[in-house]
Amino acid sequence: MRSIVVTTTDATGGATYSGVVALDTWTSPFSVSIGVVVTGTVNFTVQYTYDNIQDPGWTAATGVWWNLTALASKSATTDSVLSQPASAIRVVQNSGNGSTSTTVLQAGGNGVS
Repeated sequence: MRSIVVTTTDATGGATYSGVVALDTWTSPFSVSIGVVVTGTVNFTVQYTYDNIQDPGWTAATGVWWNLTALASKSATTDSVLSQPASAIRVVQNSGNGSTSTTVLQAGGNGVS
């Protein structure tokens, strides 16, 4: 998988959300690198879901999201790895007038991108 970058912006009026990044649950071993670069003042959390995001009735707003403990309520540039299968991730900017830029890179895919 090629790296995918999603962003969040100003959350002074309430939480803002990045786009959803679909993951390949069939890749084995499952390993996703997640790097978040912070600009300005923010508090953010990376979340993942087990939902079938391909279901026609699914929406990010009504999906069931879990906080990635290693990237929950952070305020500085950091990274981590998601090693259990999940169908997608997103970033929630909980507060702050800054922004985040998150790079997601999943291992595997047999060199196909």
